Amino acid sequence: MSLDHPKMQNQELNDEFPVGLDLIISSVRRRLEILYAIRGELDKESDRGCALVAATYLESEVTALLNQFFVEMNKSARKEIFDFNGPLGTFSAKIKLAYAMGLISAEVRNALNRIRGIRNKFAHLQDPLNFEDEIVAKQIDTLMPSCNVKTATRKDSFILKVQAVSAVIHTRIANTYHTEEPKHEDVVVAE
Repeated sequence: MSLDHPKMQNQELNDEFPVGLDLIISSVRRRLEILYAIRGELDKESDRGCALVAATYLESEVTALLNQFFVEMNKSARKEIFDFNGPLGTFSAKIKLAYAMGLISAEVRNALNRIRGIRNKFAHLQDPLNFEDEIVAKQIDTLMPSCNVKTATRKDSFILKVQAVSAVIHTRIANTYHTEEPKHEDVVVAE
């Protein structure tokens, strides 16, 4: 199954989905459906909207990966960590920690940082900007070097590379488990 299929319908997904794969890699079918759905959403957007939605989506995926690794916490403890003023309140902080903890590779870290940079260019420049502009095109061309795609437009290339990054993160989420909270150890203090 290739990521370059522009719009895969459910029947096509059913036809191509290997029977039993979901038993080997937890929730892989649901994650594939998400990959195709995000493609459809990004296709509908302007270049600016595509960059903003893609970065927001990937940030939520990195958050899910970190949550999958962390000890199980209640909602308020998670909120304190991921709240904007918390230690993981920015996309940049999440990327750095996911890499430092060995949850993502250097290539994925670099891709996420480039996507974050592209998002920031679109979000903060008031002038018209699109994926073919040199300032953005160079970033897209160097996104995910291992994902060698040939597309008609840079927008298509951007979307496919976002899907590739997402697929890697999905695989990591499926193979990552909560860290166990350490048991409390009493410490005897000598007087």
